[in-house]
Amino acid sequence: RVRGSRGRGLGDRGEWGAGPQEGLGVWGRALTYGLICFRKGNVRRSQQMMRARVLAQGFTITAVIVGVAVTAMKSK
Repeated sequence: RVRGSRGRGLGDRGEWGAGPQEGLGVWGRALTYGLICFRKGNVRRSQQMMRARVLAQGFTITAVIVGVAVTAMKSK
């Protein structure tokens, strides 16, 4: 069994992990840490965290769109 985040196996309850909530948590942590680094003057790390936040937001939006599309296809 392939392990997902936090030790949950992929496929438990017929799902692929935690869904978009996982992405929201990642971008929230990246935003918080990026702001902390910015406040401390670590501009390079802050910029890296802001880029990570944008990637996490893109992943979250993609996961939501794919989830909606799969659900719509299943209901047909």
